[in-house]
Amino acid sequence: MEVRHSTNGMAPAEEPSCDACGYHEGGEILYALPNSPSLPPPKQLLVRWTGKTPTAAEVAAVRQLVPDLAQKPLAVVVRELSNSERFLVGAYHEFELNELVARGRHLGLEMVIE
Repeated sequence: MEVRHSTNGMAPAEEPSCDACGYHEGGEILYALPNSPSLPPPKQLLVRWTGKTPTAAEVAAVRQLVPDLAQKPLAVVVRELSNSERFLVGAYHEFELNELVARGRHLGLEMVIE
């Protein structure tokens, strides 16, 4: 894994990237009030399964993407995720979506923004 260091105050101190796929984890920290009138409404971020129910790899990847699911027993997570052909990760503002979509794709998930 390559680690790049930044000396300017705007970029993160470490920006690791995956040697295999080039996924880059890092970015700027942005501060905004959740109910700020200058922010557009949040968009829904979903994971779409490759079939009618998630594969074992998709379940494992979603548990990595959504920390709350990692805390639940595997059987409960599988039951919750198998109720639909997609899973709602949450509602996020544009500046939050890019990192989440990149992380999900890096984990092998099909990410959908609505």
